[in-house]
Parts: sequence; structure tokens; C-alpha cells
Amino acid sequence: MQEVDGQVVEVVGVGEEAVHPHLATVTCSLSAHKASAELCRASVEKRREYTIQTFRQKGSESFRTEEDLQRKENDRYTLVTVVTATLPTEGAHAAVNVLMEKLGTSVTIDKITYHHAPEELSKARVVAGQRAAQEAFRRAKCMTEAVGASLGPPLALHEEQCRHLGEIQEVQRGACSSAPIAHTHSHTPITLQSVVRARFALVTHGVPKTKKEPR
Repeated sequence: MQEVDGQVVEVVGVGEEAVHPHLATVTCSLSAHKASAELCRASVEKRREYTIQTFRQKGSESFRTEEDLQRKENDRYTLVTVVTATLPTEGAHAAVNVLMEKLGTSVTIDKITYHHAPEELSKARVVAGQRAAQEAFRRAKCMTEAVGASLGPPLALHEEQCRHLGEIQEVQRGACSSAPIAHTHSHTPITLQSVVRARFALVTHGVPKTKKEPR
């Protein structure tokens, strides 16, 4: 076989890897309408403690609570307590289902925001790049064999781009829905797509000509 100077095969390979969200932030609200601020807090406090305990049991390590107390007409008070927790995705689904089953209309699930762990996205980029390079090699090999040649060593390998094909979704849901959230909303994966351009030497199968010896 003979590697011919200047003869190359150049191809583009595409590889993809999907990454599901690993974390979810759940925001829920607890409210009470009573004759005094003390009665409002007493009504909300037990539910607040149960909500935080449920999130903790499902894997959350941090919580944030906010209160909004307002005095209405006829000396009535309204207290709204918002609880926010971040936990593993499956734990978030389980926690929401428990809260809605146990507290019913006494809790409102305001929003679930899904997050992708940076380290998992980095791993996915590596996998997508590897698949793109492998695809480029396979395409180059098939093309050279189709013309009766062989694939030589790689001359250049360049990743032209790595982009996201999917977006993180925010899911909003009211407390009156009866179906478990894990069955009604699926978290959307991000698909990472890598595009690689590769150049290989083209090797022919001809026998090189030899110079004739002078007589």
C-alpha cells in the first residue's frame, strides 16, 4: 500500500448524548385566613413543619421559607408561607405526591424547576465528542473502501461545535389535580450534540513504479 502525498479524505461526524435533570427545586405555598395573626401562624406552622420534614426525608438538605402577612377587611388576617427546597429529581416527585396526598388543598405546588448538574453535563460532552469522532472514522473508512482504497492515519481532528438541543422546563401545577405529578409531567432531558471534522490520509493499493536501470 502507498500513502499518496496530498490525497486525503475529510469527513464530518455527529454524536449525541442525552442528560436528564438530576435536581429539582420545588416551590409550594401554605395559607391561612383567620381572625388574628397568631391564629394564622398556628394554622400554617404544623403544615410548614410537615412540608419541610417531607422534603428532608426525600433528600433535601436546604430550605427557604418566606412569609407574607396581610390584614384584610373586618379585622381578618391572611398569611401565606412559601417553602422552597432543592432535592434529587425523583425525590422531588415523591415529595410532591406525598404532600398532595396528605395535605390536599391545604398546600399549593406553585412551581417545579429542573436543573442539570454541571459535572453530568461535562461527562455528556465527552461522550458526545467520542461518538462524533467514532462516526467520522466509520464514515471515512466506508468512503475509502468504496473507491478501492484504504484509510490511513488521522491528520487532523477538530470539534466544530457542541450545542444543546433541548431546554430546561419549568412545570407549573395547581393543588387540585388528582394524578401524581410523576405520571403527568416528565422532566425533559438536554441532548448535547457534538460535530467533529476529521481528515485522514488516503492510502492506495497500487504498486509504486521502479526506475529502470541504465544499460
